[in-house]
Amino acid sequence: MPKDRITLRLPPDLIAFLTAEAGRHGLSLTEYMKNLIARGLRDQETREATEEIKNAIAEFQQGATCFPADNISRLQLEAIFETRELLRELATLRDAMMVTRSKQTAQEEINKLLGDSHGNS
Repeated sequence: MPKDRITLRLPPDLIAFLTAEAGRHGLSLTEYMKNLIARGLRDQETREATEEIKNAIAEFQQGATCFPADNISRLQLEAIFETRELLRELATLRDAMMVTRSKQTAQEEINKLLGDSHGNS
């Protein structure tokens, strides 16, 4: 599959740093930069999703009688549960305790978002 090319103008010190980091990770500069861009996009998507969740929680805390399900599509719910299951599978293959630690961390984050210091879930 043909790939398009882009040109970036970067300061020499940044190019040197990126080249060194790529080498440290055993990657070409191109592969390393593609990984950085992909990671940045994932981080942005995560921040946006987190903001949507915070907004939904705020609506709920302001007197909604039920969780605002109309703000969460079926596709989003499927993606959440599919991602959870994939991560569980991967984590179990690598470290069986990773799932437990991740669940605990997730519950702590939810408690922070909801303002629940007692850990009710």
